[in-house]
Amino acid sequence: MKTTSLISILLSLVTAAIFFLYTGCSSDESLFDGSRTSNDTRFILNFNVLNSTETHTITLAENDIIDVVIEKSRGELDISVVDNNEKTLYKGDNASPGQFSLTVSHSGNHKFSVTGRKAAGYVSFTLRQ
Repeated sequence: MKTTSLISILLSLVTAAIFFLYTGCSSDESLFDGSRTSNDTRFILNFNVLNSTETHTITLAENDIIDVVIEKSRGELDISVVDNNEKTLYKGDNASPGQFSLTVSHSGNHKFSVTGRKAAGYVSFTLRQ
């Protein structure tokens, strides 16, 4: 009888240990932790965690200028700007930090996309006034 109780207690302890190890080691990464501003003239992301794709569409006129800022403290960022004809205005795979401007070649809707993988940083697209 004492042996059965001892085995039962050991089995319970092993089960509890496996449960705690499993739940303590599981990876539940956040998709996005940060702030987002998006309107008719800008798309701004400031994030501690980005493990997803954030998009925003802005209607632009030919010869509009978009000021771009990319800051990255870790991870990978893929960034693209595509017009409504699927023409790529900018594409940066694992984009490097920097500041630059884009001149819009065709009027219409433009889709801004930022994809992060274990990324932290700041990205902004602002229509120059």
